[in-house]
Amino acid sequence: YYSYDSVNGIMTIESIGDASGEITITAEDNLGNAYPSMPIIFYTSDSLEINQFLIYPNPYSPTLQASTGLYIGFSITQTADVVIYLFDSFGRQVMYTESATYAVGYHTQAFDSIITQTSKYLASGIYYFKIVAKDSEGVTVSETAKFAVY
Repeated sequence: YYSYDSVNGIMTIESIGDASGEITITAEDNLGNAYPSMPIIFYTSDSLEINQFLIYPNPYSPTLQASTGLYIGFSITQTADVVIYLFDSFGRQVMYTESATYAVGYHTQAFDSIITQTSKYLASGIYYFKIVAKDSEGVTVSETAKFAVY
């Protein structure tokens, strides 16, 4: 079941049950001009998982992309407290975020201000972002992704 608020352009899915799948949304403006369709992938899980972990742009150039920034995208299957760490290629921790609670779903975290402030200390090379999520029962999962700075 879903509802759509046409004034604010918000679609709310009331219940997706115990299934996984994909919803394709097609939109048009009030003049009838169609916008590209967009698939939304959804899934439910009885356990905490981190999925769709993306870093973009990758590779990242603080000189060329400082205005657009660096972003991390990820989805989680349970509400969880999340900390994101940045490590260099030697395994040394460069920075981390404070723990924040994220709801089920896809999230994007901007790192533009952190990277811009520290870019003079980030030499060209390979770095790793590690996401650590902990649910209300104390179950902890993590995922790591590599990105390059040039």
